[in-house]
Amino acid sequence: MSLAIQYKTAGDYEGSREIWEYASRLYPGDSIALHNLGNLYRDQFKDFARAEKYYKSAITAEPSRGINYLSLHELYRYSYKQDTTAAADILKKGAERVSGNQAIDLYSTLGSYYQDKNDTANAILYYTKARDGAEMAGNTALTAEFDATLSELKK
Repeated sequence: MSLAIQYKTAGDYEGSREIWEYASRLYPGDSIALHNLGNLYRDQFKDFARAEKYYKSAITAEPSRGINYLSLHELYRYSYKQDTTAAADILKKGAERVSGNQAIDLYSTLGSYYQDKNDTANAILYYTKARDGAEMAGNTALTAEFDATLSELKK
């Protein structure tokens, strides 16, 4: 895996792709190579359909890894299927499958997504879920950040 990262850093995207594809065949239950392939196809190759395929495969391989949902959300939100609800839908699906800090991240991202869409009601809903998760985790600084965001939204 580190060799693929070195290839990517050096600009040898085909070399990194080959390594990650090999690793994904060798370890089909590990989502890291699949996730990295999704990133590669999204960011370097601009092949969004293929990026989507790899992110979805990463989610199937490890449905409890929040980063896979976040990356697919970013693909949908900024590059692909932007005129659909796919960006929000994938985060909601992920929030049902992950826990702890990962769920906080998904709820927070949903809050931000809806805030950017000027959907205050849903922004408040998901920021509140993120805030509650932060409070349950004992993260007082993050709880305070969410409280401040919620206070602004409720004005």
